[in-house]
Amino acid sequence: MQGLASICAHLLTHAGFQYVLLRELQSDRIEGEFSVYRQSTGANAFMTSGDVLTACKKRLARHAASYLEAMEVTVETTPHTCVANAIDAEDAAFIEDCTEPSLSIHEESSAAYVAGWLEMKCAEQLNFNEEDEQVPTEISAFIKEVSRGSLKIPHQTTFDLVRCGLAFVTKARHRACCSRRLMKVLQVMEDYKNLNTCDKLRKHLANVLLSGLHNLERDQQKNAVLLQTSIKKARLSD
Repeated sequence: MQGLASICAHLLTHAGFQYVLLRELQSDRIEGEFSVYRQSTGANAFMTSGDVLTACKKRLARHAASYLEAMEVTVETTPHTCVANAIDAEDAAFIEDCTEPSLSIHEESSAAYVAGWLEMKCAEQLNFNEEDEQVPTEISAFIKEVSRGSLKIPHQTTFDLVRCGLAFVTKARHRACCSRRLMKVLQVMEDYKNLNTCDKLRKHLANVLLSGLHNLERDQQKNAVLLQTSIKKARLSD
């Protein structure tokens, strides 16, 4: 209290402040972030590091929805010059390198959410048979947990295409300057992995990869330090 009183006195008498909000001096951003995770798990006061990660995945998925649902399918009416260019050797090298992507936990969660969203948006255009496998139990459980009826449990083929597309945009963004160009890349990826979706899905996915997930990643980076600190805090109480 003496420290707060001294700071207030200095700000009011020497720094030219007319008033001081004590709440701003006492606020703890880390505790604020941690409390968000705590409330999302039923006000759990004894969270483990695993609980924090699960709560973070739910939060990221809900955040992703705000980008995806607000997006429109807006393929450029005037194609870029790159659209006419065929997929060349450099493109093929990046595509081959992205067919078995290694993604972070945030990227995997985002890819799972996007895959479920795509199958919901393109339900009438997609045709799956009984042999087409759905995603593993862990991923389907995550989708059910965050869906609230707005997502489908995606098939493995859709999930794989989203993961490959995300890896390509991350590694070779300069090779896809517009959604039409990226749609051509996604088509080649499908052929390479023997997948079969539809033009509408590739159109949605191209827009999401170039716009939605880019904005989501930017916001995730802002909270990355707070998340890691929250996990460390939970581990101390394990």
